[in-house]
Amino acid sequence: MRFFQDEEEDFFKKFQKEMEKAFERTMPLMKELEKMPAMPLTDISEKEDKIVIKLDMPGIKKEDIDLIATENSIEIKAQRQELKEEKKEHFYNRERSMRSYYRSLPMPKGIDPKTIKAEYENGVLTLTVKKIPEKKKKQLKIKIK
Repeated sequence: MRFFQDEEEDFFKKFQKEMEKAFERTMPLMKELEKMPAMPLTDISEKEDKIVIKLDMPGIKKEDIDLIATENSIEIKAQRQELKEEKKEHFYNRERSMRSYYRSLPMPKGIDPKTIKAEYENGVLTLTVKKIPEKKKKQLKIKIK
């Protein structure tokens, strides 16, 4: 019975070592991924006269958000400034760091970028975009001679 128990322990020790090696190999990649901008979670709803877009960007100050709008798209960029590390404090765990977001949203035809209103509250950016009323096509009756 002891023979099987030793064999089982060896198997789990080897498995644990292999898992630790795999984790160590992926750490540099994980650090690079942390530097890439996150895509904020986004809700888009359409109403009769407007489009409402809500983006989650926790930890960002409104001064650190850049919005660029065209008739075809809205581009959202945001970056939390580097947290200043205080030498006085001793950290046991530090997960909060510089954070950035990026999202480019295509817009349907018929929006006016000049009418975009932006509000930022509690980590949620809300954009309201007015639609340009559709022009009714004029119909002319043509007489046949």
